Amino acid sequence: ELREVPSEIAIDVSPAMMQQVMPVANDYIAIFTTGHDHPDVEPLLYDPGRSLIYGVNSLDDAKKRRAEVAVVSAAFTKFLGDWAHVRTILAKDAATYGMDDFEKLTKARAQFLESEASMLQFLIDHPQGWTLMEYKSGVSLPTYQDTAMEQDLIKTMGVRDAAMKALRSVLPQ
Repeated sequence: ELREVPSEIAIDVSPAMMQQVMPVANDYIAIFTTGHDHPDVEPLLYDPGRSLIYGVNSLDDAKKRRAEVAVVSAAFTKFLGDWAHVRTILAKDAATYGMDDFEKLTKARAQFLESEASMLQFLIDHPQGWTLMEYKSGVSLPTYQDTAMEQDLIKTMGVRDAAMKALRSVLPQ
């Protein structure tokens, strides 16, 4: 589908505009190729049911995954910035042009990824006191003995859950 976009857009816009659109298309593809280079992060681009916090067994695990998220997040940020600029020009170049659903989906994915990064950052910023709670399902999740810290972690995970819900609402059913 991505490969078909240039020919579809070319129907509506000038060759000069296509020169600006193609780098943005490459930015978008870079999100997924970057994610593919980071297998812990890649599932989040496709499946909002998975969390990076699963399987974090140590502070080093959290730091490693947070670094991977930063690389993929940078690809999202570059695309969204370049896309916002080109979209404004496209709106003038083609009267009927619009990709609102695509834009909502991309922003929702970026928001979801950032919320995952926030959970990992919380563990990194508060390295003392969290241990792994093993659940019957086999999933291990960090938990704090300190009630206040545990409540803060739950709030951080709540932001992630809201981002997941927003992403699921715009994903194709």
